[in-house]
Parts: sequence; structure tokens; C-alpha cells
Amino acid sequence: MRRAAANHRYDSPQGPVWVDPANNHCFLTPRLARSVQGSQFEIFWEADAPERPDPYLSNLDLASFARPDKAGETALRRTSHLRVVK
Repeated sequence: MRRAAANHRYDSPQGPVWVDPANNHCFLTPRLARSVQGSQFEIFWEADAPERPDPYLSNLDLASFARPDKAGETALRRTSHLRVVK
């Protein structure tokens, strides 16, 4: 079943979708949207093409989150990249 799924691509309502045989997760096109009235979303950004899935954050560069502390040592930030804005 996994081999068959990995070689099958199809056009879904959200665009082309296929399974990455390396991790069994789907290539998807990332989108950012805001909620609007009527239980809908307004898409305000969309990638040009589907992205390779990284479900375990194995390609995450932790150094990009680093900042020098008061002693000049590099420490990881503890803040989240996502923020709720009202």
C-alpha cells in the first residue's frame, strides 16, 4: 500500500498532492489565511508550488533561533514564531 501511495499523484481541491516515500507524509502547497465572517478563510499568501513535508523538523536550522544573551553567549530563544493578534 505504501509503495502504491508513494507513486500516486492526484489533483485535489487544494491542488496537486502526493506522498513522499521517505516519510509517508504529503507534499502540499502552503497557504496563509485569515478567518472572515461566515466560517470562511481569506487566503492572503500562497506558495508557488507544493513543498516537501518535514514532519519531524529534521531540516530545521536551530541556529536561526539563536541570539546572544547578556554574557555574549548564544542561547535559543524561548518565544514562539506564531502570535495571536486581535
